[in-house]
Amino acid sequence: MAVAYEQAWALCAAYLAAGLAAELLRRGGVKLGASAQSFLDSLPVFVIHTLGLLDPYLRAVVLGDLSPFWNRVLLGSVTVALILLQATVIGLGLTAALRLFQKGAR
Repeated sequence: MAVAYEQAWALCAAYLAAGLAAELLRRGGVKLGASAQSFLDSLPVFVIHTLGLLDPYLRAVVLGDLSPFWNRVLLGSVTVALILLQATVIGLGLTAALRLFQKGAR
């Protein structure tokens, strides 16, 4: 499990660094920054949609209840949570498979 989490945290750091770079490019007026940001936002928005929370999310964004800063925090947090959830599921699956394999080898 430790290896799965180490890799997950490395992926989280890479995602957040890419998000920061995209935000800085977007604020600098570089068109690529906006495209990169849209790409990075597609996963957390899909998760929000899958959870049935897209309407309240969009309403909060449009009405200004969710500032751009907190929107970035929300989308980044959703992505980090998803990466860690995936690491947990994969780590538990690998641990279970290893235990079954070891029992079969005895």
